[in-house]
Amino acid sequence: MAARIIFFGTTGAFSASTLDALLAEIIPAAVVLPALSAHAKGLRHLRAPATAPVLGRRLPAYRQALPTIVTQAHVMGIPVYELGNDASAVEGVRALMPQLCAVACWPKKVTPSLLAVPRLGWLNVHPALLPRHRGPDPLFWTFHAGETETGVTVHQMAEALDTGDIVAQQRVTIAPGEAEAALEQRLATAGGALLAEAIRALTDGTAVFTPQDESQASWEGWPTADDYTVRTGWSARRAYVFATGMRERAEPVTVAINGKVYRIAHVVGYEETGAYASDEPRIVDASSLFFSRPDGVMSAHVIPEA
Repeated sequence: MAARIIFFGTTGAFSASTLDALLAEIIPAAVVLPALSAHAKGLRHLRAPATAPVLGRRLPAYRQALPTIVTQAHVMGIPVYELGNDASAVEGVRALMPQLCAVACWPKKVTPSLLAVPRLGWLNVHPALLPRHRGPDPLFWTFHAGETETGVTVHQMAEALDTGDIVAQQRVTIAPGEAEAALEQRLATAGGALLAEAIRALTDGTAVFTPQDESQASWEGWPTADDYTVRTGWSARRAYVFATGMRERAEPVTVAINGKVYRIAHVVGYEETGAYASDEPRIVDASSLFFSRPDGVMSAHVIPEA
């Protein structure tokens, strides 16, 4: 008999793409979002709005462009709930009678009392190759490190964040110049398929649990404004991977050269060799950056910061 699955996520893209891939194979019994209000209590049923599409009817084009787990659930006829922040939230989740809870981007720590509710536990989809890049913003730190390969991990949830045993994992190559949103969607899609595999393995008793290697673990918190600065000691490839990966974020990526700060407005490209290769980054005509290193050159348009 199939297990009763409850899916936990937010209205962001990672949750939506993960759920979309999961729905191709497994239909959750309910979808749960975190309450927006800090004063919300218990578990509240969110009814579909009067204008929401009914099961079997296509979404309007403007809603297809920005799907969320709420619209996905309403289309599929899956009930949607909002989870509050008090002790009664545990009883609310227990009332849903989950045998397994699945998570893709949950902004709160799941308490031990909540972790104990489902018989088969909780599975989390994490967009990194655990135990590397534990924490709330793994994609930022993947790009910050200039990595050309990452992955997605499905692991059991434990009291300490991102530390539970690994159930499934897949490596993903980062395309040259790839932006965060595109990589996030690819990781979420792969993660949803892995989640379906992990759920089947848990329910039929064939799951293999691999403890995380603590000697390889890294933890990073939310980035600060200073973390968006390209360091002059970086390789040109690392600078290119980071600047292109972060180009869609609201926080600008900057570089400091000779005591002056420049905002990287547009990355032109990266070459492993070139006429401008030297030992130091340099600014040409106050608007063009050549971030030169022995490994190559990143070229970009920059704007001096006031």
